Amino acid sequence: MRDGKSFPDGAVLIYDLLEVKQEHNSIVEGARKFIAVMRKDSKGFMDTGGWGFEKFKGDTQEGVIFEPQSVCFNCHEAQKQKDYVFSAYRK
Repeated sequence: MRDGKSFPDGAVLIYDLLEVKQEHNSIVEGARKFIAVMRKDSKGFMDTGGWGFEKFKGDTQEGVIFEPQSVCFNCHEAQKQKDYVFSAYRK
């Protein structure tokens, strides 16, 4: 990610989205909304740029999307020049 190159097979990216709450004049994390996972396997996911996608509800192992390859990849396809990843390395 730091060099802006493609990720190697076996790379796993995790996006953890939490609610935001205000307590005692501070912003604190609330409950987990979902966890999204991307796993790079260029042979296993040839139709989606080499990435597999999953999304889990809250703190459970319950999947929340069906057909994640098509649902998730429809958005990620716009990031082809960045190996289908929206995130960037921040110094």
